Amino acid sequence: MFTQVASHLCNRADWLMSGQIDRVAAGYRYPFPVWLGAGPVIVRTPAEAEAMLVLQRAIYLKRGVFALVPRIAALELPRGRGVRVWVDWEERALSPEQSRLASTIYYLTAESPGLMIEMVQNLTLSMPEFRPHFASLALSA
Repeated sequence: MFTQVASHLCNRADWLMSGQIDRVAAGYRYPFPVWLGAGPVIVRTPAEAEAMLVLQRAIYLKRGVFALVPRIAALELPRGRGVRVWVDWEERALSPEQSRLASTIYYLTAESPGLMIEMVQNLTLSMPEFRPHFASLALSA
């Protein structure tokens, strides 16, 4: 399971950074909550997810981030088809002072053809500039 989850996260990071937004958005089970600090924002459709991901990618690129590297900190024993995974995301930027670390919990389910994300809980946000934009995107859709 560890190898499958690690590969899944690496692929998602590569797709996001290369602009394959539709592939990233296809990996969510809708609607799904994204916890940002005090409460959740509900992402209801692939279009909402794509708007969120386009913004996220733009912020990374503006900051000079060229790679996202997931490090699995913990992987819960699967329960049925579901599993929780704690991930530290290393955001590698051209300028070392622009490199950051974010911590996230993913709630995944194993489905055909692979893993799907049901919920995301951000423990440590690396992009405080993202929060107000994301909330307005989700609320306006």
